[in-house]
Amino acid sequence: MKRVAAGVFFGVSVYLLATVPAISQAPTTPSEAPRPARQRPPENLPWTRFHPAAPPYQPTTEEKQRIQTKLDELDSKIRELRSQKTNDDLLPDVEIYGEAARWKLTYPEEFFRQRSVDDTIAVLDQGLARAAQLKDGKSPWTTQKGRVVRGFRSALDGTVQPVRITVPDDSTVRDRFHWISRCTGVSRVCMKSRL
Repeated sequence: MKRVAAGVFFGVSVYLLATVPAISQAPTTPSEAPRPARQRPPENLPWTRFHPAAPPYQPTTEEKQRIQTKLDELDSKIRELRSQKTNDDLLPDVEIYGEAARWKLTYPEEFFRQRSVDDTIAVLDQGLARAAQLKDGKSPWTTQKGRVVRGFRSALDGTVQPVRITVPDDSTVRDRFHWISRCTGVSRVCMKSRL
């Protein structure tokens, strides 16, 4: 009896499925047709979302010469500081400015706008100012509060690496944290909690 009931149930189910239109069939009217999916615009960097992409600025020969002149002046000051046996821990704080300009000249596509040339010269002027201070036996950037750009020599390959740290003005925060001045990566703020 159970087999007969199961057979009848199976037969009725097959009959209904064959005669009743499927729910997932395509609609017959165009207004019910599914809309095509909207295409997303390509992902852009934040700068290009608000500014049209432009080719990098090509500095003129005169601009490159101005940068090279300042770079040569900074390099001669660094050689002079080395010959005077200046503190090796403070020398990379000056050398990073020369390295920044050297990389700009090596990779000219990093000049995004014409203002980048003036910015590069301003960076070299900062390096020359630090070199003059170091020659006089001063290093005010070592006690500076707020954002400070420092440099260190990599133990891995001996290159000069920049690092930007933020030194707090509040003495209670300074007491709580021990600031590590020699980081192993570029632009990392390293701090270690005193426990």
